[in-house]
Amino acid sequence: MKRWILLFACGLLILNWPVSNSAQSMYSSTGFGDLTLPSTSRADGLGVNGVAMPDFQEISLINPAYWHYLDFTGITTQIQSSRVTNDAGGANNRSAFDGFNFHLPIGEHVGIALGFAPLSFVNYHYARQDSIPSLENPAENVGYSIDLTGSGGVGSNFIGFGWRISEKISIGTAYSLLVGQIDTRRTLEMQDPSYSSRYVNGSTNVYGGNIVLGAAYRSLITKSDNLGFRIELPLSLMLRKESEYYNGVNTPEVTTDEIEDILWPLEMSFGYQARLTGRWLGVAEVNYWHPTADLNAITSSNFSMNNDGLEIGGGIEYASDYEAEDWWQTLAFRSGIRWRQYLTSGGNGNQSIGLTWVGGIGVPFGESANRMDLSVSFARRNGYADTDPIETSVGFSLGITVSEPWFRGGIRNR
Repeated sequence: MKRWILLFACGLLILNWPVSNSAQSMYSSTGFGDLTLPSTSRADGLGVNGVAMPDFQEISLINPAYWHYLDFTGITTQIQSSRVTNDAGGANNRSAFDGFNFHLPIGEHVGIALGFAPLSFVNYHYARQDSIPSLENPAENVGYSIDLTGSGGVGSNFIGFGWRISEKISIGTAYSLLVGQIDTRRTLEMQDPSYSSRYVNGSTNVYGGNIVLGAAYRSLITKSDNLGFRIELPLSLMLRKESEYYNGVNTPEVTTDEIEDILWPLEMSFGYQARLTGRWLGVAEVNYWHPTADLNAITSSNFSMNNDGLEIGGGIEYASDYEAEDWWQTLAFRSGIRWRQYLTSGGNGNQSIGLTWVGGIGVPFGESANRMDLSVSFARRNGYADTDPIETSVGFSLGITVSEPWFRGGIRNR
């Protein structure tokens, strides 16, 4: 009965959690914003997304080849919060519910999963005040202020399956339905009433689909190690843009446009996980993005989003001993680091670079395969030029997995 209550409470959390994106990186104003990959809180604590991390308790969001690996039917949720500051004096906060996933084992060789995970974030708010010479009297200046805001992003609604075709090899596939909305506002306020203030509001709805293919090979070099591969192929993408322009005099002008000749970036990932010694595990991962078009098509700026992106991460884990009698032996401890080159570039052609340190802990609870994963992160991100503000971010992630032995295919030796 307690397990049913726990699952019901988890469902209420999913339905009622307020998704409040107040702000994020000022560099997320370009194109679709900061692109991300699906990941769990366990993977977050290791500095990777988990393309080579099978987990008999928690679904691998990035690699469907591991969906056969689960022994329990269950639900996984994730909550994230972060605070971003820059050396120009800006400070922004973001808190959000970042996913819901349901996994179901079918026998010992097949597992299916469905759920939601974010693929991009657009959250920023920054302003600037300045002055320009008056047209009537160049010796005098006219003050003005510019305010820029943006919010939203794109999410993946996925469904798929994983299949273990032999003792060492497994494959998986999923269809990812892309849905999102990005809202922007640019406002110019003039301090002299003889000059007209103006604004531009924009709303872009995103619809599309991708196919995800995953593969894994076990015991490639050492016993029980894992080599994972994942590729996400874009199938279709449509943008519906609505803009409202007001020049301070005439009636606001509204225009609508649709863009269909654009696709989500091609994405490939490789990962390797191995047991180092005893309960120590090590994992390394490489993620690569290749745009099929300039993703800056949904905004008007001097920036571009048609560059290849690269992310390299790795970490270590002192894994849980689930059979231990002492509670501290059941805890898992993690730490990792990742480096990233973002797709976006400035007018000088340079791409933004970021470095992130992460750490985490896994806490099993209950009588089944339930687990709570917590992780913290500290990140530093450079701009496109030496004069651009440097951002630092402190983040927190909480993931909860609630599992039940419904339709279980039999516990396998891990």
